[in-house]
Amino acid sequence: MTTFRRRTAVAALLLVPALSACQFQTDHVYQPGVGVNDRSGAVNVLNSTVVSETDGTGVFAGTLVNTDNTKRDTLVSVQVGGGESVDSGAALPAGGLVNFATAHKQVVLSGDDIKQGGYVDLTFTFANGQSTTVHTPVVAPTNEFSDVKVPGSSGAKH
Repeated sequence: MTTFRRRTAVAALLLVPALSACQFQTDHVYQPGVGVNDRSGAVNVLNSTVVSETDGTGVFAGTLVNTDNTKRDTLVSVQVGGGESVDSGAALPAGGLVNFATAHKQVVLSGDDIKQGGYVDLTFTFANGQSTTVHTPVVAPTNEFSDVKVPGSSGAKH
C-alpha cells in the first residue's frame, strides 16, 4: 500500500466518528420525565410517580387516560407492592383522563417500600377488569412536585 493510500485510510478512519456524531446533536432542550408510562391496556398509566414527604407514605401523582371513547371506567384500587390495596373509586370519563397530581380525589398510599429515591410496584385495578403493575419512582415534594398535596407534609404548597 502506498503512503498516500495509508494516509487516506487513516484520515477516513479518524473522520468517521467525528462526522457521525454530528447527526445526533440538537439545539433543543431535553427535559426527561420522572414518571413511568404504561400503555398496555384500555387505561393508560402515564407519568406514574409517588410523591412522599416521609418514608412509608406517599401520594400517587400520575395521569390515567381512558382510551375507550364510549365507556367510562373506574379506578377500583391501587396496591403497593404485595401490601394492602387502597380503594379509590375515581371515575375515568369515556375518552378522558384524570391527573392525580392536581385532582381533588387523592390516592394516598402506604407501605414499607415507599422511600424517597427508590421505586415501588403499584398495581392499578380497574372496573373493566384491567390490572396494570408499574415500577414507579418515589420522589420528594420539591421542584415540579412542590404543588402536589401530600398529607402531613410541611414543605408542600397547599
